[in-house]
Amino acid sequence: MFLISHTLQIYLWAFCFWLMGALPGHEAPIYFALVTYSTVGYGDLTLVKDFRIFGAMASVSGIFMFGVTTAFLVGFFARTLDARKS
Repeated sequence: MFLISHTLQIYLWAFCFWLMGALPGHEAPIYFALVTYSTVGYGDLTLVKDFRIFGAMASVSGIFMFGVTTAFLVGFFARTLDARKS
């Protein structure tokens, strides 16, 4: 479920980059969205000055969503382990 959610969000960011004309083609926006969303940020693809803030928002979105996923999984496993002790 989480993998599908993150993948859909990456493709949504890629579609927005492509739609705005920030990156050409289809592969470049997907690659840039994946690298930015996961906060790896290789730097081999960069956005022009007009789109830099929008690109940074993809990174913030990724940090937030990975945090939410981590919090959910920690809570899930804590409840599961507590239930096994009872």
